[in-house]
Amino acid sequence: MVRTVQVKGQDVSVQTIKIKDETADIKVSLWREKTETCAVGNFLQFTNVVVNHYQEEVSLSTTCKTQIQVKLGNIEINGKNSLF
Repeated sequence: MVRTVQVKGQDVSVQTIKIKDETADIKVSLWREKTETCAVGNFLQFTNVVVNHYQEEVSLSTTCKTQIQVKLGNIEINGKNSLF
């Protein structure tokens, strides 16, 4: 769910999602236009995110430099190609 928060007096969209693979999961806060990028079931590649550590929980946040790529087709998992 996308919510609106105040940042420096301006309304900003933010959405928290959970991404996972076969080994772990992590929360990711998507800011501004990044809230429109993700859909359930997509395989995603994130670059240039901020790592947060709060109360022994690690999470990620997007920035203005974050790039999110939706990966389709062959995905390499543990050195083996899989078709999704």
